[in-house]
Amino acid sequence: MLQLEPRRVATLGVATVICIVFVVMAKMGTRPQMYPGDRTEVRACQFCGGTGVESAQSEGPPPPGVRPGGPCVGCRGAKNLSVIIPGPKHPAWVKGTVRDEKLAANLPVEAVLSESQRPMQKVAGGVTGAKLTFEGQGKKVEINSNLTGRFKVALEPGHYSVKISAKDFQERSEQIEVAALKSPIWPKESARLVTAEQEADITRVDFLLSR
Repeated sequence: MLQLEPRRVATLGVATVICIVFVVMAKMGTRPQMYPGDRTEVRACQFCGGTGVESAQSEGPPPPGVRPGGPCVGCRGAKNLSVIIPGPKHPAWVKGTVRDEKLAANLPVEAVLSESQRPMQKVAGGVTGAKLTFEGQGKKVEINSNLTGRFKVALEPGHYSVKISAKDFQERSEQIEVAALKSPIWPKESARLVTAEQEADITRVDFLLSR
């Protein structure tokens, strides 16, 4: 019979506890946060239509981890998922760009299409590091545009005043309205794609700065 030293037994015990805690925390991290006014509802999985089975791909190889005919990756074969029906205070995504007004003038449709398909590509006339200050709903949020000239921020629905500033540009003030979410929020572990409903929920704004 194998005998383990007390020190080794203690070490194994601690390691086991750490692993359990890590798994629990990882699972908790996949659950979207609830806000006042939110409620939950059980719905058929949007990825498999409630069958619990992955369907065959119409074109090309299946995504990583997806096995046609096997358990649905979204609901793991459960057929149903608990989703969040967002209330009026659930934050919504605001996405957009900050551009040099002169360089972005008369931007062709082809260029806009290319930008939407290549999120890592710098937008035409994109201003890097521009400071955006959103004030509204009793809150003040400050962010910066990234290297591509894009930005994104989650804000509680409502009216906001926005100040945009950048080195060598004139400061600009704008007013925006952040729309409340309409589509359900699926578990993060199931969010393999963004649906048309979720796309429609995104408030998109573009700010132009002049020198």
